[in-house]
Amino acid sequence: RYALSRWFEKKHEASRWLYLGSVEKLLFLIKDFSIGASDCVILLDDNESKDELPADYTKCVQGRVSQLASADLHGITDVVVATDHSFTDIEISTLMKIRASGAGVFDFTAFYEQYQSKVPVVHLKHGWFVEGGGFYLLQNKIGLKIKRIIDIFLSTISILLLSPLLLIIGIIVKMDSSGPVFYTQLRVGLNGKCFYIYKIRTMDDNAESEGASWAEEDDPRITRVGRFLRKTRIDELPQLLNVLKGDMSFIGPRPERSEFIKKLVNEIPYYDLRHLVLPGISGWAQVMYPYGSSVEDSREKLEYDLYYIKNYSLLLDFAILMKTLRIMLWQRGR
Repeated sequence: RYALSRWFEKKHEASRWLYLGSVEKLLFLIKDFSIGASDCVILLDDNESKDELPADYTKCVQGRVSQLASADLHGITDVVVATDHSFTDIEISTLMKIRASGAGVFDFTAFYEQYQSKVPVVHLKHGWFVEGGGFYLLQNKIGLKIKRIIDIFLSTISILLLSPLLLIIGIIVKMDSSGPVFYTQLRVGLNGKCFYIYKIRTMDDNAESEGASWAEEDDPRITRVGRFLRKTRIDELPQLLNVLKGDMSFIGPRPERSEFIKKLVNEIPYYDLRHLVLPGISGWAQVMYPYGSSVEDSREKLEYDLYYIKNYSLLLDFAILMKTLRIMLWQRGR
């Protein structure tokens, strides 16, 4: 591990990025990737001003995208194409030479998928869902059946093994605060169909007397036992019944409350796409992003959900399962 980490560090130190496109998308990259100014060669679109960039990065601007063929491109290791500029034959030849030298050439969306394992929904091109690759699970009936068989098998075994634990937890919850041990909540699932999700109660019985709201950090409505159950994700265990019934899968986008869906669909592009697959007890967004309680958090989580739907595989499901177990053991939930 030490040798590999040193190798990756040296590889990162030797990298030299070429960016082609708008200032807006470049600022997005700088924020999410922490790309050092000394590692960049920047060519902006014709109507862009470098004055909007941080001071260190303005020094890296060598001109316009149309000046690609005359720029200093020695030692380029990665190219990010974030422009609608129509490349000439000479410019395409220049990009081909860079790629032939071993450099990666990515469009903006593909670069994010490759290095951040998410899809930047705010900057997706029109028609991305129609024209892009991936999403093979949606048309793979055999893959869907295999996933369902695994869900039925694992949920049945888990319910049988965890029944004594759920009984003990139920007694503790009842002793800790008044109210029912379990509760149901309406969520939106596959193809926008609503269903009732099962959970162990972690809040006061009258927590939503004033209406539905996202849970906040250190939310006073959460009970003492409920705080532990949330951190370990134990409160989600009754959803094994949802998996057995077919409302949910073990792995998939977390189902959102129907009260929030209308707002999120109106404010976040492509939000409806997360309803193309069964929702899950855990998902790529849950293991890659902390608990969210705002529209901005929901947008960030959607980016991970779309990555999962687009790049689904059994190996990815297994990786999510392992990350989920780690979160449960280290009590990183909320």
